[in-house]
Amino acid sequence: MVCTSECAAIAFGTRNGITNEKGEVCGFIPSNETLGLVIYNSDTCSEMPLLYSQIIGPFNSDSNISIVLPPNPEIFSETIVGTVNNCDDQPVNDGYVILSHDNQDFFSLITEGAFEVNLLRCSSTSDTFNLYGVNSDAIETTDNISYTFTTPLTNIGTINTCNVQEELIQYIIDGEIVMGFTDNIEVSFGTESFIIKREIENNTAKFLLIAPSYVGNYTTSTTSSSLLNFAILENNQYDYIFASQYGISINVISLGNAIGEYIEISFSGTFEQDGVTRTIEGTATVIRDN
Repeated sequence: MVCTSECAAIAFGTRNGITNEKGEVCGFIPSNETLGLVIYNSDTCSEMPLLYSQIIGPFNSDSNISIVLPPNPEIFSETIVGTVNNCDDQPVNDGYVILSHDNQDFFSLITEGAFEVNLLRCSSTSDTFNLYGVNSDAIETTDNISYTFTTPLTNIGTINTCNVQEELIQYIIDGEIVMGFTDNIEVSFGTESFIIKREIENNTAKFLLIAPSYVGNYTTSTTSSSLLNFAILENNQYDYIFASQYGISINVISLGNAIGEYIEISFSGTFEQDGVTRTIEGTATVIRDN
């Protein structure tokens, strides 16, 4: 669960954003204006999802404010920690974990085998969650295991990445927000370009990349959008990245010569979200389907 915050100035309407895993949210607001700040649960725990409200400002320069939310008996703060080792029982140095709870996914990078996931959940939701780890170096995962929260701190111990995966898409935003997929990946290969798509519900793509079907480095600002494009689905629409608008570089490292062979790519660059410049970098190792 994350919180969504909204700032309102009478003459300028409202702006809103969703906190990251550190509880941070940022963006542009009018200078020299008094603002009304309100914070809600993004996933309503009750009929009154409002968590906090305050009058802030005016501001005439870049500013940071810290807010401590009052206790709410309907909301639990959870910290989940553990260790991820490879199949030789050595710490994973390049990887991440994915925790699923109440139809939401939470991600954390693995550092020298250790990880930490922080989240909020409603007291009315299940007290169990599923978690698995990914070893990016070897394209291996742990089992997807069910655990029970021991609020406020849950230590799952050590898990090992012994399940070999055929395909992997992963990317990191701002050096700390990680996403990855190992399933439901489709790769369509054409004469001029290939398409990598990761399907989710209702036939919509969580991840979509179009690149020329030639080894080389390509930039979305200089290559035709019909041959090179990149999008990530957020909130059920392509509002997170639509890379034809930005100078994101896509490097086609290798191309499979036949069905069942691998395509390997990397991508990196910057994009804007809610007026804030962000960075992205990632890789994909996928198998040709046609």
